Amino acid sequence: MPSPLSIDGYTQAGTLPNTLSDGASNAVIRIWLDAEPALGSGGRGLAVCSAGVSIRGLAVTGFAQRAIAFGETSTGSVCAGATGGLVGGNFLGLDPLGRGAAASFRQVNANSASSAQIGGADPAERNVIAAGATAAISANNGSDVVVDGNLIGVDPTGSQVRGSSGIGIEVSTNATGSLGLQRANLIANVVDGIVVRPGSRAEIGGNRFDASDLPIDLNGDGVTANDANDGDTGGNNLQNFPVLTLARRGFDSLLVEGSLDRPAGSTALQYRITLYASASCDASGHGPGERVLGSQQISLANGASETFSITLNGIEPLFLGTAITAVATDSAFNSSEMSACLAVSESPTALLVSNTATSGAGSLRAAMEQANTASDANIIAFNIPGSGPHLIPSGGLPQVLQPVMIDGYTQPGSSRNTSPAARATPSCASSSMPAAKATAPRRWRWPSAPSCAGLRSSRYRTARAAANRPAPAAARASRAVSSASIRRGTSPAPPPATASPRAPRSRSAARARNNAMCSGAWIWLSACSSTASTTAWSRAI
Repeated sequence: MPSPLSIDGYTQAGTLPNTLSDGASNAVIRIWLDAEPALGSGGRGLAVCSAGVSIRGLAVTGFAQRAIAFGETSTGSVCAGATGGLVGGNFLGLDPLGRGAAASFRQVNANSASSAQIGGADPAERNVIAAGATAAISANNGSDVVVDGNLIGVDPTGSQVRGSSGIGIEVSTNATGSLGLQRANLIANVVDGIVVRPGSRAEIGGNRFDASDLPIDLNGDGVTANDANDGDTGGNNLQNFPVLTLARRGFDSLLVEGSLDRPAGSTALQYRITLYASASCDASGHGPGERVLGSQQISLANGASETFSITLNGIEPLFLGTAITAVATDSAFNSSEMSACLAVSESPTALLVSNTATSGAGSLRAAMEQANTASDANIIAFNIPGSGPHLIPSGGLPQVLQPVMIDGYTQPGSSRNTSPAARATPSCASSSMPAAKATAPRRWRWPSAPSCAGLRSSRYRTARAAANRPAPAAARASRAVSSASIRRGTSPAPPPATASPRAPRSRSAARARNNAMCSGAWIWLSACSSTASTTAWSRAI
């Protein structure tokens, strides 16, 4: 029996599969399939009618109908036998440099193709897929289609728009699949992130969404209201979504409480609740779901007490007001739409700074001393009367001895940075490459640094790079503040430099100086003038 066919562009000299763990692709592709105009509207790049075919390391552009079609002939007829195929490590709708826009109605279509795998848990299998006019990925009339770890609607850096219409992933016509269970898909710049049509089922894992309408849409008709005892049917059986009543943050934890109306019956039912965080809620009120925080299993008995309480520990500290949403998945792998947003509230154990005094009740010093003696992690919040900015003399503050988040964004009137331009890094700033790189591709690689992998990593990398540059003496004296401990933005112009002793340089302090250059802060710590205070803030980073 002949071996399954493997089309592997990575066998070409000078190619490299992706090695980045998340958020971007540094794959180097040297084989490019582009449509001939004569193919017309029926064009399919690669049509597969055989079992076990794998397609890797290609850039495919310009085909009107499909870049890759499993279970279809080149003219669009359904064909049997396309089971167990793999699409991994490709640029679809993009040229080898990640440029170009979507032309296909569907970039990847699995039609009556069971066990097809698009992407995978291994970063080397990550596809970068421009948003298609209808859908980037579509599965219909097939079972167990797996879609993992792909970048959809963006370029290989994960930061530039590639297509802005259609659906990210569509599951329809009696298809079943799992989406993002082994590794999250990034689904951005689309109308709906995932659509599950009537009669189909998709288990939805911790994907990351940035869709203009809904992150998850069952039946493709907008937000589907919950129904009593969850008796309605449709895509994913129109699984009810959770109703959140509390989202309370700790230093590195989140407590979420809510309810889930389940079908009637005496047997306890099991659900997985997946929690998402976003900087703010979208227009639909049910998204966008920018990053997944984690999941927990719950058990619900029938009746009025169909409530749950979940605590996630070890997560990155959340800004006050972060929008929390949740998705419920039942034991038959039907996932719900995303819940309505609920803003993160403050932990009742937060230590409050209510004045600008250097000591005494309500001062920052008193709050830090109290945090140092606490047995558990704390949050220091601010509520100083007046319009601000509020200047707090910071010399001589105590060392930070316990885990604590000092959150200047809790001060009324402050706001976090929201400018996309401010988030960009030089290697992600342009959607096109210089001509020299285009003409000498063997000497060029996609940036492997994490600066393109997402906002959080790029911010840290930019700060570290800036920390190694010398700063003027006045700036060194005025910016020695720990912004890793204090969530803050741009302060007003510092007072003139004095002849006070210069604090010793450290990578932590330098990072803090450079991270201070943001926007919207209303808490201002004046320059540390002693070695002791500088050391204390450096340890807090």
